[in-house]
Amino acid sequence: MKKMFSKKSLVAASVSVFLAACSPVSTEEHIAEAEKFYAEGNRQAAVIELKNAIKSSPDDLAAREMLGNVYFELGNYNGAQKELSRALTLGGEPSAIVPTLATMHFYVQDFESVLQLKKEHALPKGSDSESRLMLFAFLADSFLNAGQEIAVPDELNAQDKSIADAFSAYAKDDYDQVLSVLAQIPEQNDYFVLTHLLKGLTYAKLDEHENAISHFKTLVEERPFIHFVKYKLLEEQLDTEDLAGATKTAASILKVNKDSPYGNLLMSEIHFRKEEYSEALQKAEKAIFNGLSTKKANVIAGASAFKLEQLEVAHKYLMRADRLPPLNLVAKSLLARVQMALGYLTEAKATFAQFDNMAEIAPELLSDAGMYFAMKGETATAEKLLNQAKSAGENDAEAYLRLGLLKIANDDETGIADLTKAMEQSEDFANARVPIAYSYVEQGKIEEALTIAKEWQESAPIEGLVLEGVIYWRTEDIEKAHSTWLKVLELDPAHLGANLLSISYYTQKQDFEAGKKQIDSALSHHSNDMRIFLGMVRMANRVGDQALNSTIQFLDSYAKEVPEATNAPVALAIAYKAAGQIGMTIETLSALPTLTDFGYMTLGDAYLEQEQHKQAADVFTKWKNKNPDNPMTWLRLIGINQVTENYDTAYELATQASEKFVGGSQFDIIRLALLTELNRLDEAENVLKTLKETTEPTLAQQRYEGELLYKLGQFDEAAPLLKRYYEEFPTFATALSYTKTLAAQNKFEDAAIVLETEYKKLSDTSGVDHTMAEFYANAKDYANARKYYQKAMEETADNFIAMNNLAMIELESGNLSDAKALAQKAVNIRPNIPPLKDTLGWIQYKSGDLPNALKNIGDAYSAFPESEDIAMHYAEVLLEAGNARKAEQVLNSISPTRTDLRAKWEELKKRM
Repeated sequence: MKKMFSKKSLVAASVSVFLAACSPVSTEEHIAEAEKFYAEGNRQAAVIELKNAIKSSPDDLAAREMLGNVYFELGNYNGAQKELSRALTLGGEPSAIVPTLATMHFYVQDFESVLQLKKEHALPKGSDSESRLMLFAFLADSFLNAGQEIAVPDELNAQDKSIADAFSAYAKDDYDQVLSVLAQIPEQNDYFVLTHLLKGLTYAKLDEHENAISHFKTLVEERPFIHFVKYKLLEEQLDTEDLAGATKTAASILKVNKDSPYGNLLMSEIHFRKEEYSEALQKAEKAIFNGLSTKKANVIAGASAFKLEQLEVAHKYLMRADRLPPLNLVAKSLLARVQMALGYLTEAKATFAQFDNMAEIAPELLSDAGMYFAMKGETATAEKLLNQAKSAGENDAEAYLRLGLLKIANDDETGIADLTKAMEQSEDFANARVPIAYSYVEQGKIEEALTIAKEWQESAPIEGLVLEGVIYWRTEDIEKAHSTWLKVLELDPAHLGANLLSISYYTQKQDFEAGKKQIDSALSHHSNDMRIFLGMVRMANRVGDQALNSTIQFLDSYAKEVPEATNAPVALAIAYKAAGQIGMTIETLSALPTLTDFGYMTLGDAYLEQEQHKQAADVFTKWKNKNPDNPMTWLRLIGINQVTENYDTAYELATQASEKFVGGSQFDIIRLALLTELNRLDEAENVLKTLKETTEPTLAQQRYEGELLYKLGQFDEAAPLLKRYYEEFPTFATALSYTKTLAAQNKFEDAAIVLETEYKKLSDTSGVDHTMAEFYANAKDYANARKYYQKAMEETADNFIAMNNLAMIELESGNLSDAKALAQKAVNIRPNIPPLKDTLGWIQYKSGDLPNALKNIGDAYSAFPESEDIAMHYAEVLLEAGNARKAEQVLNSISPTRTDLRAKWEELKKRM
């Protein structure tokens, strides 16, 4: 059955624009007014008059040229370029226009355009215009070919040659000569911008930052529209740690162009230096996404993400940075930390191997790395790094502690001696007794473990007794464990750990009455501890219904008697849920003035369990709005939209979450799944590519890669991925996902075995019988399809979809009478669904009942002309009835792409 889509009406809004009539003014009068305004210094008014002149005379050369020059002075370089270029095409004098264009292109650092102007225009020999063009062409060539010696042109006049000589000296790093040449040029000259620019650049090279800043500031104040100078000023402000000034300059850059890659990079550096890591990451990413994926940008992004504990993001950017020259030991060390945190063993090992000298690495990193590799079973690497850390100056006690833990993890009993030394050298490591004791337990040396615990009791009675009890618990001597914890509670009745462990004991014994007394005692010291409440619910749930009812009564009373215990009503709601009283869960939580995260999640899940999807969505929306920094709030809200098949909304939320929790691969995996569901396969492939480049593959990622490959028709590649996920999580749903790839390869028998295996495990097959029927129908196994459709109809008496589909199977099997009866029954239940009428009409047509076939299929087509299946049926029946003209109209209204429909469409067209 195809899904039906409701149509939304579109309303077009019309806007009326009224233009006021103007008194006729000649072009010449507009230009004269513009000249007057210009002379008065009112350039904006001059622009208005010149635009009016051009509006009345679009080809007026004087107006275009003057407007271009005024735009140039105002810093509107786009407008200047457009008007001056147009003036040239209208016959303007190149010697008056080209030098200005060259200057403008240089100011926006479009050096290629400057050189192109020189190539296209030969200005009068010996003229100042030629000299100016040749000067800017020389400067453009010098900037484009930095490091190469560019000859100063012979065509320059005296002033232009001085400027060129100064830039030539700058290119040769002869900064004294630069300043000497510039000192001979008067302060007031035609090249105010060039002289201040070159002085600023030169002082920056000489590390005279205050002088550099002074010249760049002068330029920015006088020519605020020459934006590249702002970047130079900003660099100098950063070098002098003038973060306030740098922030102001960067903001002015981004105000003009919020997407400026370099502006965003410099702003990210400012935020990073201010320890504003979230903002630093955002700006660095913007620089990277807009094309400036430099080492610096990636290091700032990676380091900021690390500070924000967004490890996947940090890994992505630090890996990029590591591939770019030059070597940065700090970045490489940080990359190693991130790789370890993410569990990327091979990568981390390779990164440490790239350090030429271990002495370059901080002892703390060596020590942490040693412990990391130890936990991963890389004993040799771990021991090497830990010994290196000790040699590099790490605290001896800490070094012994880590080495001891390493050895114990690898069943090396000498580790106990190292841990003992750690405890002897520092009382801070008294807790090292715990892994020593656990090591003895693992070795079966229970007495030695107990000795450790009892010796600890001499200096710390409570800690030693707790450890002794845990040793008994681990060796399944729960009675001794409990008696030991009771000793702890005699010493400290408020000890939360001993209270919780004792509640676990009573849960294990299913002794609700004694457990209840322990809970009362615990609550007398910790009146609002959720762990105690949940311990009670778990215990009651294990004991049975009577205990659950008692727990509900207790929590209800407790919540009323101790109103400050805000966790008690939430625990009560969870107890109701455990007892199957979902309505009471909803009622209890809905009555609370505020909800904790636990409360929101429980309430939303309760609505979901009741299939009250709108209410669940409302709860999860409120939760997300209240706590947007909790990823779970986003996951729940995305999930409810998936359940209700609001895939577009779910995708939008997943995209927002992916941007908020940058590098949170779980949201990118969800985006992959949703894009695949929405058949936006190109986008899905791009998301998958990014995931593969930036994260280690997870089972979930491989599952949705399989789903995407299935949609792309790559069944051989999809099958093993979906099979792996099914074998890891064998359910009917995962079996269905896997078996569709088998069915697509015509391996129906293999698919049927898997589906039947999972079907037999189900205690409730409602809803699943229909799915099984569809599978067998597609496999043309009509006997099994019939069996499961009949089961589906037994479950739901008015299951019109099953009736309709079974009718088609009976038609295919030649059982026309049964087919017609089923189809008619489906139509009787839902007379307004076009595909049902189409099925009935088609069966009537096959039965020779042409009049009724025409009526039913005609009604279906009128109601749903978009359906290609219905249109094809209608055209064929019309042809059979002799109405070729109408049949042709119907066929011309569609253009089928499905192979089977296309072939039938072409066949019917030939019959016209």
